[in-house]
Amino acid sequence: MYFIPVISTTIILAWELSSAFLFDEHGPKGPNATFLDYFLHETLVLNCLYHSKVESSSSLIHWNFYGYTLSKRTFYPNNLTYIRVEVRNTSLSSQLLIENLEIGDSGRYDCVTDKIEESWKVNVHDPTKMEYVFSARGQTPWENTTVSRFTIALQWTPWIACDGCGGKGERRRFGFCYVTLPSGKAHCNSQDVPHILRPVAKSRREEILVDVCYDQCVEHGGVHLVQSHRVNIVNGADLRLTCRKNASVRASTRWERDIQTLRRSDVCFGYAASRSVYLNKNNQLLLHKISLPHGGTIRISCVEDRSQRVAFDLVVEPLSTSDVTSFLDHLYWIAISSCLQITVFLIFLTVYSSMRTFVKNVGKNLK
Repeated sequence: MYFIPVISTTIILAWELSSAFLFDEHGPKGPNATFLDYFLHETLVLNCLYHSKVESSSSLIHWNFYGYTLSKRTFYPNNLTYIRVEVRNTSLSSQLLIENLEIGDSGRYDCVTDKIEESWKVNVHDPTKMEYVFSARGQTPWENTTVSRFTIALQWTPWIACDGCGGKGERRRFGFCYVTLPSGKAHCNSQDVPHILRPVAKSRREEILVDVCYDQCVEHGGVHLVQSHRVNIVNGADLRLTCRKNASVRASTRWERDIQTLRRSDVCFGYAASRSVYLNKNNQLLLHKISLPHGGTIRISCVEDRSQRVAFDLVVEPLSTSDVTSFLDHLYWIAISSCLQITVFLIFLTVYSSMRTFVKNVGKNLK
């Protein structure tokens, strides 16, 4: 009686595994694929070398795409259907270029002549869905999850270069989710993952590990101002700053306010919505409800690769006299309200202490 569940589980797992690798992303099985991980809005470039000589004008040369969301597309040279896609063919190779990547571009890409020449499995990630892990705060990445013979784990990229010098910088690396199978590996959101594991694999949060770095280097004189911006804002406004248009999430980026470095482990730790300054996972700086009642200038700058600086002068308009008065009145009433609450609490505490003393004395008299 007890061996029946074990046999059933074994049969289910064996069937899931065999079916996943027999069809391989609901397309024909090709050569072993190269796994790649990209972020939203990056550019994908795949270069395919033919194993046999073909004519560059042959209509057989194309790219097949089998998406992780069960979509299928075919890309030809002189493509007019997909405006973000370009195919360039020669007699020796073919190149596929996709700009401004989207989540729907995740899947398997096959370079096809009269056969499948090469294959890639590409996963496009949204960095905002990833989770910060701050080693300076004692946090550690999640441990691997093992289900039977399968392991769900993060595959880590190399460290991005330190963004500061002499212990004032941070470095990052990205952990992408993979399922290790007896016959290979697969992205966690791939159709290659057996059905029984997909809910667990898709719920696995990918991570950005942030660590303090101690590069011994000297920046002064080596950082060049490449852009300067003046931004007029009003009191109470929210602002989102991007260091450089189309900058990669992988870029080594440090933000500064005046001369103070804004570390991710300081401004991103804890509940983000309650913070006036926040660095999001896209390397953007968020300022929430900027407040300078009398006006002034806030100097913000970002430094990329410890060599290029982009400066922002945020000119905050002063509040009008009526607004300042209203603001001070608001603070006044908050102070009065706080004093009243403290007074009521002290009165309650005094009455409570007196009642306890009275009860004790009455008890002694009764004895």
